[in-house]
Amino acid sequence: AKNWYINVQEGGKAYYCEVGLILPNGRFIALVRTNTVHLPVGRVSDVTDEKWMSVS
Repeated sequence: AKNWYINVQEGGKAYYCEVGLILPNGRFIALVRTNTVHLPVGRVSDVTDEKWMSVS
């Protein structure tokens, strides 16, 4: 698969994902790790002021 999605139930936290192998003795060896993603809290922003930018 080219894309994988993980359902995250809680905002306001930081997450990362590791892909690796589990050895016969049960030890996990990480092969790759994503960057850390900081999710916003699950509410509407308090910032309501308008900001406009001209694009040409």
